[in-house]
Amino acid sequence: MKPIREKRKSILHVQNVFLSHPISIYLARETPKYFVGYELKQYRIHHLVYKISKDLLGKVENPINVSRAVDLNVREEFRYSIKKNDPDSRINGKNVTIRIIPTRYYNIPPLYATIFNFKWRHTNAGGLDQLNFKIAECPIIVNSNTIGNICYKKVAHQVSSGGTHGTHTYLLVSPRKGEYMVGEWIHYGNVNRGGHQHGEIRPFSLSL
Repeated sequence: MKPIREKRKSILHVQNVFLSHPISIYLARETPKYFVGYELKQYRIHHLVYKISKDLLGKVENPINVSRAVDLNVREEFRYSIKKNDPDSRINGKNVTIRIIPTRYYNIPPLYATIFNFKWRHTNAGGLDQLNFKIAECPIIVNSNTIGNICYKKVAHQVSSGGTHGTHTYLLVSPRKGEYMVGEWIHYGNVNRGGHQHGEIRPFSLSL
C-alpha cells in the first residue's frame, strides 16, 4: 500500500491586522524563525498550534502580547501514517496551525481581531451551552477590501473524552474597534429529577 502524502487545507488568511488581546499559550520550543506553542489544554482532544515570528517579540511572556500589525495564516495539516504492525490500518492526525508574522500589507487599511474560546456542552441529561452567531462568517482571505463589517471564523476545537464538553476557538475580525453583540448564548441546565429544566438565551458580546 502506497503512503498518502501530507495534505494541507487553508482556513483563513488575515492581512494587516492588530490583535486586540493577548494570547495565552503553552510555549513548547523555538526554531530559528518562530516561537512554537500550543493552545492551553482544557480537554483530552486538542490540536491548535501557534507559530509566532521572532521578529514580533523582544521576549516571551505568557500571555503573548503582540503590539505590531501582523498577518495571520491559519491552516489544517493532515498527516497519515501506517501502523507498523498492521499495514492495512491508518492513523489520521490533524493539527491546526496559526502562523503570526509581521504584515506584508502596510498599503491597505488595518483590521482588528481577537482569538477567543467558547465552552460548549451537550450532556446526556439535556444540558446545553451553545453559541449561535448573528454575524457573517469570514471569507478565506480577510482584508479591508473583502469585509465591510465584523465577521467570525471557527479555527479549532477541544473535546472531552466523553464527547459532551469542549471548547470552540474562534477568530473575530473587524475593520473597526468597538464592542460588538455577535450572537446568542443558548444555555439549558440538566433536567432535574422532577423533569424540570431551566433555560435561557443570553446576548453574547465581545470587544475589539
